[in-house]
Amino acid sequence: MLTWMSYRLFPYERRLGIRELERLGLTVLEERDDQVVVLGDTEAVIARSTYFREASADECTVETMQKRVEAGHLSRRETRSNRQATRYGLHGIHEYKGKFNPQVVRALCNVVDPISEVLIDPFCGSGTALLEGLRLGMDVVGIDQSPMAWFLTSAKLKAATTADKRALRRDLTTLSETVAKACSRAQARPSKRHNVPALSATSVDYLRDWFPEAAFSGLAGALKTLQATPPSTARRLCEVALSSILRDVSLQMPEDLRVRRRPEPFEAPPLAPLFLESVAAILEGLSEMEGWDGIPGAHTVVRGSANDRSAFASVRGSRRRLILTSPPYATALPYIDTDRLSILALGLADVSALTPLERDLLGSREWVRAEQMYWDERRASNADKMPPAV
Repeated sequence: MLTWMSYRLFPYERRLGIRELERLGLTVLEERDDQVVVLGDTEAVIARSTYFREASADECTVETMQKRVEAGHLSRRETRSNRQATRYGLHGIHEYKGKFNPQVVRALCNVVDPISEVLIDPFCGSGTALLEGLRLGMDVVGIDQSPMAWFLTSAKLKAATTADKRALRRDLTTLSETVAKACSRAQARPSKRHNVPALSATSVDYLRDWFPEAAFSGLAGALKTLQATPPSTARRLCEVALSSILRDVSLQMPEDLRVRRRPEPFEAPPLAPLFLESVAAILEGLSEMEGWDGIPGAHTVVRGSANDRSAFASVRGSRRRLILTSPPYATALPYIDTDRLSILALGLADVSALTPLERDLLGSREWVRAEQMYWDERRASNADKMPPAV
């Protein structure tokens, strides 16, 4: 006997749940409102299933791994326990737009091929599918042209596969406190002389134009401290935390996808408390993951195009592979524009590279006039010999 999760499930989720059971080798005998009667060994269901909270047999009841993960998250962060948790672990450490629901990823992996050894996401975004793939015991490969996507995914997967998460939490706590102090000191003494040596002059000028003077000074203080720190997973997570607050302290309208200015005047709040709050969320996620089963899988994150064969070099061989992705919404979500401030502040690209990055995204609407004229002419003359109906 299997019991559904206690929160409301959409019809498609219940259907996926039933298909998971079938693919995991069980025979469904009866579907009830809150339970499903099955025949077969439920061990794989306890370890892998998405939408069931427990399995019962011979007066013995065992919680599923997914139930423990979601309940662990909600007990730390929420007042309501009867809801679906989608930000458990490191899934919620940055507000990247267009995220997958991690439960859907887990269910689809089980339904499509529960014995796959490698998960590939050619448009990986912030890494939701890859993190769930690791949880399911697969090696994972992600590809994305957005430097911000590459940065976030790399940070998540490095942290998720760190064996000693307690040590990582200590390192992150120590470094974040140092960064916060530098940020606070610099913001308290705003000056146009505050600079970021690792960034180009054009990037610095652009950022100055999009932050109040005091906020830019605080940002510069934080960035200089991080740049003086040797590369590490803790440093990368501090950079993620800093990135996550930039829209809130900038002259950009935080709720806009495009870069549009706030009504002036605007005085930025102190950056250091917001930064430490963002770090605290990451620390909570790492703490949650200490109670999970081990995540042994190897991971590769490629900053590049899924059209480039070399991006898939790490998955050559005979291992069983599964491709699972949410295609890019570049006509609706301006990924580069949305994360422009973070891309520049973290040195992921220079100002001159932003427009080419936008135009190179699959499905981008960022056409220059010459490109529009070229394709209008090809369409008008039917240069590609398309059928008349098309």
